[in-house]
Amino acid sequence: MKFLSDAQIGLAVKAARQAAGWSGKVLAESSGVSATALSKIEGGKQSLSFAEASAIAHSLGIRTDHLERLAFDAEGFAEAAVSAKDRLKRDLQLLEQRFILRAVESDKIDPGQPER
Repeated sequence: MKFLSDAQIGLAVKAARQAAGWSGKVLAESSGVSATALSKIEGGKQSLSFAEASAIAHSLGIRTDHLERLAFDAEGFAEAAVSAKDRLKRDLQLLEQRFILRAVESDKIDPGQPER
């Protein structure tokens, strides 16, 4: 069985709130969860109780299991984002190396001299 972290659950709550077009204050007032607690939950700094999950889901007009599915989806998106960031970083490094190589080949840069 796979468990969700507080950060994953927090991202799911935040995503559901934003999808509804609500501010944290509006969701807090509607659900009865304090704005401070909601902020901590969305930031992954506080665990979400079942009562809070039910209240938040009910306020947003979704089921609690929908929040869980969003959390699992958020995990996949986060992994994809890290992977994309790593690929971009690698691609930028390759471009920089190619640029330097071309500059050296065209005698614009002396590889033995420090950069200015």
